[in-house]
Parts: sequence; structure tokens; C-alpha cells
Amino acid sequence: METVKKLLKQKSKYLEVVMHPDERLSQKSKEVTEITDELKEFIINKMFPTMYKNNGGGFAAVQVGVHLKFFIIDASDKKIDENIKFNTKEEKRKARSNKRVFINPVITKKSKQQSWLNEGCLSFGKERTCIVRADKIKVEFTNLNGKKETIGTSGYLSQCIQHELDHLNGITLLNYKDKWNETDLINNKLIKAV
Repeated sequence: METVKKLLKQKSKYLEVVMHPDERLSQKSKEVTEITDELKEFIINKMFPTMYKNNGGGFAAVQVGVHLKFFIIDASDKKIDENIKFNTKEEKRKARSNKRVFINPVITKKSKQQSWLNEGCLSFGKERTCIVRADKIKVEFTNLNGKKETIGTSGYLSQCIQHELDHLNGITLLNYKDKWNETDLINNKLIKAV
């Protein structure tokens, strides 16, 4: 929690994203034992703005050097009616926002059905890779108000949860490299985004 307090004192509302190959990305995170006012302020006033500035859909605490088990997601509806006029990008983002905070999350169920998904990561810049993920999951977590929740999800939200939970366990895109075969590498499974 000391790292959270230290980062809150920074004048900028944006945090520095920990980038690969920084070894902190491979460290496992510890359970959050108390949801303090400082933690809430950190998540709302530092984590979300940093994620939005970097065009992310999810963001784990470890990606800013905080090794506590929490992450944020905004699995917004990307298909907003184009006839609706917004004065600013911020208004448009708020209209389609689906902010969520996951504290001490645990996936309790995964579907047997899986899909190859193309993923990026704020800690890897423009690099992307294909990863096999469960199509549907059930996850238990504590929300920002300290209430336990269980949700079942699929699609983009499911993918984000699985990706961010990997971060909390010290797993990055490169950990999946061992699962790729030579053909995958030749066919550019790890590619630079254009």
C-alpha cells in the first residue's frame, strides 16, 4: 500500500506504465487486505485516466508497479450509434462506459470451448499476439465498495478479465510464446501492430 500512497502524491494524473522487459511484470501480486480511501482514490483518479490515455480496455495494478491483486476494465460498447453527436471525445467515452474494478479476483469456472484471440498489452507497446482463451468464464471478486460479486461473462469482457488476471499472476504475453509452434512464429503470431 506504500507504493499506492507514493504514486498518489505525484502531481500528474497519469502514471508511468511499466514496460516489458521490466522484471516487475513477472512478479506475482499479493491479496488486497483492505480497501482504503487511498486505494479508491488511486484507482479512480490515477488508474482509469492512465488506461484511457493509453487507449486500454483493461489495466492491472502491476502495470504501474503496484503488486496488489486488482485490475480495472472498461469493456465499453464500441458500437455507439453514429448519428448521436457528442461535443467531446470524453462525452462519447462516458456515454459508452462500462467501468469495473476487480479486487482479489478468482476465475471459478471456465468453459471447455476456447478461441484464438488477438491481444495487445499496454506494457508491450504495439506488439500483439494470438492467445487461446476460454470463451466463457465465471469470476468472483470484490468491487470497489467492498462487496463480493460473481459474474459470468463471455466475449470481450471475458478476454479482458483473463488477460488482466494473468498480470496479477506474473504472466505476460511472452509466457504464451512456449505454446506457439514454429509455424505460428513464421506466420507472425507475434506481430507489430500497423
